[in-house]
Amino acid sequence: MEEETRVCARVFQDAQMSFAVHERCAGVLEKRLVNGNRTDNVLHAFVECAKHILLAYSREPPAERLVAFVATFATSNVSLHANPVKLDFCKRFGQFLCDACLNSADKSVRFRACHVLSSMLEKSHDEAWYDATALAEQLLIRTDDKLPRVRATAIEALRFLQDATNPEDDLVTKKLVALMSTDSSSLVRKACLSALSVSSFSLPEILLRLRDTKEDVRRSAYKALGSAQGFVHLDAAARMHVLQCGQSERSETVRRTFSEHLLLKSWYRVACGADTFKFLALFDLQANEEPCIHAAAEAVRCISRVDPDAVFESAADKLDLDSLDFHAAVLMHALCSEPNHHAQILRERLIQSVATYTCAVNYYKSDVAVCHLLLSLIGSQDGYGHDVRADEHGCKELVEVLRTEFLLNPFCDMGLLADVVHAVRFIMQGASNVVDAMLLECAVAHIETDSLTPQDPVRALTILQATLSSMQATERNFAAMIEPLVDRVILPTLQVSDLHSRGLAIQCMALVCLQDQSLVQTVTFAPLFLQVVERDQEQIQIEAVRILVDLLTFVHVHVHAQKQAFDVEAEGQPSLERLAQLTSALEQAVLAPIMSWRSCESSIPKPSPMLATRVQGLCKLILSGAVIADRDIMVTLLTIFHSRDAANEETTSSDSLIQQTLSVFLPAFAFASISHRLVIEDAFMDVLRNTLQQASARKGAAQAWRAAQYMAFLTGERPRASAATKLSTGGQKSESVHAKLATTILSHLRDLMSQRDSVFASVLVRVLSRLLNSLDLASLHREHESCRELSVLLESCERLVWEDKRAMTYLQSFGNKLNEIDSASSKQTSIQQFPLEKQTPVDTKPSQNAMDPLSCRISSLKL
Repeated sequence: MEEETRVCARVFQDAQMSFAVHERCAGVLEKRLVNGNRTDNVLHAFVECAKHILLAYSREPPAERLVAFVATFATSNVSLHANPVKLDFCKRFGQFLCDACLNSADKSVRFRACHVLSSMLEKSHDEAWYDATALAEQLLIRTDDKLPRVRATAIEALRFLQDATNPEDDLVTKKLVALMSTDSSSLVRKACLSALSVSSFSLPEILLRLRDTKEDVRRSAYKALGSAQGFVHLDAAARMHVLQCGQSERSETVRRTFSEHLLLKSWYRVACGADTFKFLALFDLQANEEPCIHAAAEAVRCISRVDPDAVFESAADKLDLDSLDFHAAVLMHALCSEPNHHAQILRERLIQSVATYTCAVNYYKSDVAVCHLLLSLIGSQDGYGHDVRADEHGCKELVEVLRTEFLLNPFCDMGLLADVVHAVRFIMQGASNVVDAMLLECAVAHIETDSLTPQDPVRALTILQATLSSMQATERNFAAMIEPLVDRVILPTLQVSDLHSRGLAIQCMALVCLQDQSLVQTVTFAPLFLQVVERDQEQIQIEAVRILVDLLTFVHVHVHAQKQAFDVEAEGQPSLERLAQLTSALEQAVLAPIMSWRSCESSIPKPSPMLATRVQGLCKLILSGAVIADRDIMVTLLTIFHSRDAANEETTSSDSLIQQTLSVFLPAFAFASISHRLVIEDAFMDVLRNTLQQASARKGAAQAWRAAQYMAFLTGERPRASAATKLSTGGQKSESVHAKLATTILSHLRDLMSQRDSVFASVLVRVLSRLLNSLDLASLHREHESCRELSVLLESCERLVWEDKRAMTYLQSFGNKLNEIDSASSKQTSIQQFPLEKQTPVDTKPSQNAMDPLSCRISSLKL
């Protein structure tokens, strides 16, 4: 027995030094195990040495090498027919790990037991040495461990025990999917993604992890989807979703993992054999899916940057301008728009001259998708657009074809008109006035025909909208150019019954107002938008509200940024008084429906697309400075933000849009200035009361507490505030807002105790008492008098709240906090008055003899 112990100790000591000696060390123990009846002695000595590893919680190299050695020796030559002695040894060692270690009270033992079992399962898939069902049950218990590392290591072991053929009924698969979605630790979610077998059952949850908050989890999700199983279970729509998520990824490391592991290796090289046509066929692109087309084209560009020679040579051999289908046009658009030498050679090979390009555009005008991709080539400044502008004669011919065959052609598809307008403007970039005149002339031509059809005004508005959106007009020529179109196209179309036509007309009218730098058009046509908001259908009303928000921002910027120019009023320009009246009317149209509930003392308006649009507009106006957020506005926005959780209604798309808007706006507003946080503090009590009134009796207390916590967060110090942010506060400390909030809370507590019979008042008392302990009162260390005032208020509240034991406990805890701050501030004052002598600094360097605990435990193997 002692001899086996010395041999095992020596073997373990050597095995922790290097992986290279593991085979030799395993051979030494193998001989002692096989020769003679020594199984019990060798197992006992092996377990005694392995116990030292179980105490090592830190994942240092010596411990990791020993775990690999233990797993290698225990599972080598495990077979009932090959070596029954070794099989018995492995069974008994595995049973020791399961029975004595998995449920240990020591976290190190639980972690290392899972680690060793995972390594043994990885090295030996022979089920002769373990019962899969029993082992899975014991490891599933460890997936609920309180330590994330233990849960993650148990999940690594469960990877080999899941049933990939029947995932819907497999307990291991169900548990892994649940942990991947609900576990708070990113280490556990990452382990689930690495262990889980991709199937139709687990795929939806894996796709959700592409939006995880942790980079490592998102990287693991892309690696899982890049596996062979992941590719098989992804259909065309899912692949497009993964592609768009990867391209919009914020992290450079995650984006690199997506490009190298999934896009290039798995999809392009393995699945498609490095064929770009097959690669585009993976996504089943449709002509009307503009975002998907751009995503696929960007993926092709990414591949071409890694392997340009192969991609461009293959494209040059297979592409033919005379016979382009949709996928070939996408490939041509992706490669020819690149600003590099390979793209230049490909363009010269496919498109020999501008005349050839002109013929191709005219030839494919009946195929809208292909023609759209051809026209978009001109928009690349360093790509084919540069080549076109170099040929002056070819440019004239191309512009003439675009004018006659597209802009003036009543049978041309209206989906191409915007592309044609942008192409013409790009080609004639140096003559903007000539281009504007020509484009507006084409728009007028569609309404001066003898046989006017219902499509002609829409065609004219489409050209007009594309022209105005890219026009750079001046005050001298704008009115003369646009007046005929306003009178003869826009205003008549606003009276037709077709919603699409009216929506297009009102968008064009908004562009007319926003292009006029003199604000004359804005003052003239603003009443028209107000009338549409009041009387038109909801779809047009929503568009009109968005336009009113843009006009308010436009007027605010020009009135304040160019105020000196308006002080000296020029002829024809509106006066400042007239602009002030206009601004007031526009604000009333946007804000009145949101704010009316407070004056009428009614409930919060129900979520609707119109309410979501108004909330978005109000947030935009506040951030731009066009509207000053006062107490009433913040009460309304905060109440709307918290009322959705309080209501017992199903969440709609409008709910989600409002919540997303306010969740971004409120922190941005609060942390922009300390004055904003003071406004939120002023609205604190009204928001709590409104939230309680909107909530049910069962959810009232919980919802009020969440609202109070969130407002305490908004009124606190900005997370990771920079030096510039501290300077912008004007020297006032942001923590003082919490001190003011504590005073407000204690004052309202005294008033609420006069209504102690009311359930509403009792809930507020507990919420406010509890919130006091969450406030940051660090500024009171420097404000001794404020601390004393809070103590006086607290004493008066304690005398009134004594019947409510829970509230009394919260107040006593807050009182102890105030006493600590008061004593600390008094001590600091005395230190400042009587400074101590300079003391000798204490040497805080660690002792050179100090040893790492893991090193101590590993060195103890020298028995």
